[in-house]
Amino acid sequence: EDSGIHATDFQQYLTTNKLPAIKLKQIPVDQKKVTINGDQVEAVLDVDMIAAINPQVSEIQLYAAPGANTIGQFSQELVDVFDAVGKAASNPGGPSILSVSYGLDEIQIALGGGDPDAEAGALEGLALEGVTVFVSAGDQGAYGRTGLDNSPATLNAPDPGSQIFVTSVGGTTLFTYSQQQYLGEEVWNDLGLGDGATGGGVSALWENPDLGFYQGTDLVEY
Repeated sequence: EDSGIHATDFQQYLTTNKLPAIKLKQIPVDQKKVTINGDQVEAVLDVDMIAAINPQVSEIQLYAAPGANTIGQFSQELVDVFDAVGKAASNPGGPSILSVSYGLDEIQIALGGGDPDAEAGALEGLALEGVTVFVSAGDQGAYGRTGLDNSPATLNAPDPGSQIFVTSVGGTTLFTYSQQQYLGEEVWNDLGLGDGATGGGVSALWENPDLGFYQGTDLVEY
């Protein structure tokens, strides 16, 4: 995250929703202590949802950078957070799953002073430590933040969501009925209404990986 949160907000969420006590540890990255800014709303939402999805999680570690003023700084803070998580994961009891809900269009990162290759290297390091990384696919549809500025519109994939060592997670619209029972869901696609859509697009930085499957002891490419 690029903000810390008030721990009392998280505790209030646990109490209100009758969830178990879950340890929260906030870890500063690129700053001496965790600071709280306007992005705390999204940060506390992320932490709350982890607790809601998996109440048996042993600990939530929030890695908080100070917040970026430039795209280059945003990219560097991603790298520094990835490195910090990788270092912690190398120790017994370290983190095993990392969730990232931030990103920009690849073209913004590449042309704005970011370093997607450095991000890729740091993410590869996390993979080697056995950390599973989930990243938001974005909320501006397949055109991203910048595609609709062009005519015709251009497809844009998000960074770090398009990175090859992550699992990019899209959004759905959930429908429920009496007592919040599951009714169904569909791909979140309200871009035409001005309410956003799950991310997509086509990567301009990374080629599709070679696909294959094992047949006996041989890898069959297709």
